Amino acid sequence: MKADILQSVLAEQVERAGAEKKGDCFHFPAELPITFYVSMGRELVQIAKVRHAWVRKELVVVETHKDETFYLPYDLVEGIKVEGKQESPKKTAGFR
Repeated sequence: MKADILQSVLAEQVERAGAEKKGDCFHFPAELPITFYVSMGRELVQIAKVRHAWVRKELVVVETHKDETFYLPYDLVEGIKVEGKQESPKKTAGFR
């Protein structure tokens, strides 16, 4: 996944699902389960219950609620899963 795509996916969670952004760090509360899918050779590994994600110049740093820290190049991140109810922006046709 490219850095700009990863950044936009995480930023969307700030807008829609209650995550927070401070500097280059995204904070995800325990009520918002985030899972990163990472390519490790022929296997796809899940990094579940992500608490923080730092989008750095050449890599992404992921910290879980279990106090595990992973340093990953962007090209190893295959996808992100967001569980739970997400609030979507209210769209109306303008009628009341």
